[in-house]
Amino acid sequence: MEIKAVLIDDEEAAIENLSQILEDYCPEVQILATETSIAAGIKTIIKHQPDLVFLDISMPPEGEGFDLLEAFPKRNFLIIFVTAHEDHSLKAIKRQAFDYILKPIDFREVRQSVENVRVALMKSATETARVPKTIKLSTMEGLHIIRPEQVLYCKANGSYTQVSLVDGSSILVSKTLKSLEDALPGNIFFRVHRSYVINGTRVTRISKKDGGFVELEDETQIPMSENYREEILAFLS
Repeated sequence: MEIKAVLIDDEEAAIENLSQILEDYCPEVQILATETSIAAGIKTIIKHQPDLVFLDISMPPEGEGFDLLEAFPKRNFLIIFVTAHEDHSLKAIKRQAFDYILKPIDFREVRQSVENVRVALMKSATETARVPKTIKLSTMEGLHIIRPEQVLYCKANGSYTQVSLVDGSSILVSKTLKSLEDALPGNIFFRVHRSYVINGTRVTRISKKDGGFVELEDETQIPMSENYREEILAFLS
């Protein structure tokens, strides 16, 4: 199984060392790109959509590798932190790192970490294959079975949720917005407001006027809270 990876470290020598170890001992890893800054790392991850990111924790003068993760509240890649300080390990675990490796890097640790990543990705692929390609929406009239891509946006309505579809119709379902959000694919559906979840692939415009809103392809304008701005901007970029 091929593992697509991005390497991010502020030291070129460290990147070269890890790249050589991966080439020699982990042939299943394909290095898509390397970066030496947090800002460039964010753009590269969005562009390449890797399976795995090797991330240095100490990234002066910008800050720490942990700061990069703030741009990805919903991560679809695994993180292996690389650090010279063992006291960073607990913080790395709390940030949901898959693993961490101490510098100077031991090729055996890298080999084992990559093998664990391979197993995890294969398990995830198996579980994804079992996910139904449709979602079921219960209403007072009966049961609607639709594909996630048919959903334009969802709006909270008390203990119910209004599901607006791309064909202009809508369905009022007896589910909370949170439960419906959990049922939709997290890689394209985003909460932009406490009362709204949108299909990110249907966004045509983002405006800062009137407190901020996103406009969808049917020209519906959805209010956007500041708390959710970065996530949708990262997706659209």
